[in-house]
Amino acid sequence: VLQSGQACLKYFVQKDAERIARWRDQSGVSGLELVIRFISVLLDPAVSESAALFVGDLATKVVMKCSAFLSGDVLAELVRVATGRLATARTSSFTSSMLPLYAQLVAHHPAEVVGLLDSMAFDGRSGLQIVLDAWFRNFLDIQGYYSRKVSAIALTRLFALEDARVAALVVQGDLIPNAANKGKIVTRSISRANPDQYTQIPAAAKIVKLLLAEIEMDVESMFARHDGAGLSAVIDEADIGRDGADVDDWEDDADYDLHDGDEFGGKYDYLSEFIDAGIDMDEGDGDDDDDDEDVLADPIYSQDLNETLGSFLRQVVESDKASFGAAIQPTLTEKEGALLGKLVSLSN
Repeated sequence: VLQSGQACLKYFVQKDAERIARWRDQSGVSGLELVIRFISVLLDPAVSESAALFVGDLATKVVMKCSAFLSGDVLAELVRVATGRLATARTSSFTSSMLPLYAQLVAHHPAEVVGLLDSMAFDGRSGLQIVLDAWFRNFLDIQGYYSRKVSAIALTRLFALEDARVAALVVQGDLIPNAANKGKIVTRSISRANPDQYTQIPAAAKIVKLLLAEIEMDVESMFARHDGAGLSAVIDEADIGRDGADVDDWEDDADYDLHDGDEFGGKYDYLSEFIDAGIDMDEGDGDDDDDDEDVLADPIYSQDLNETLGSFLRQVVESDKASFGAAIQPTLTEKEGALLGKLVSLSN
């Protein structure tokens, strides 16, 4: 019932936010204030994550449609309550459902949101640290064509700030294979006894890695739709028997899979061929927001995400943004470096 109520209110806000904002009950409380109260109740840690699974969608819609009716204090309180709940989130599904709220805010007001989050603290961690940690860990789990685009574009704008508070954050990087677990079925008890370890890298480097992963994921789906096989099949075939390497090992050793292989440039030539042919790499990725006029009117919706991210990453490399050469490039894997190199070469 609570999930249905959240979905219902989201569509009410979507269809006529102004009427909701102007309506008053007998006590003079506006409809929008009642919606905000409902969101706050669902974000209480006492409410299960399953029951509040769609509260992120509702909060995001309120921010998109009702910003003209929200005071700065009310919006700040909404972000504070949401961040406090995010700090205690236990499941990736709930966490990823909350992230579009922050992506929407950062995409349009990056400096203000960074300042607001940095001013908050929860159990010794700043709101900025909590949100970015959750965002980075669950970036690839965000659902929906539009939400994925906003999330990726928001990260480019966050990076472009070159804010010292963001730059100071050290976050989880690549998985360090645990030799103690090699060849074992990793149960919960084994995982607790021998937990996974990760490299620690600057937040700016993590953003670059995630944007490369987003591009690679779209290339995979493009090949699957237009070539009958994913990019991994093309590259993995070339890896068979190479130095006795087991390609399958990569599947368990990374948060996302940028497949290995020799002659990277030749394999990524397929990418430039598809771009030159004008094939829509986002084809078939529609979602429930396709009938939302506000989403369709957002310039982000109609952007070519791969072209936007590729252009952004080329500027980062060529202008040495955030000390790319010294601070970011050394954190990239061989596979990530190969993809980035191909993206840079496409502009030449």
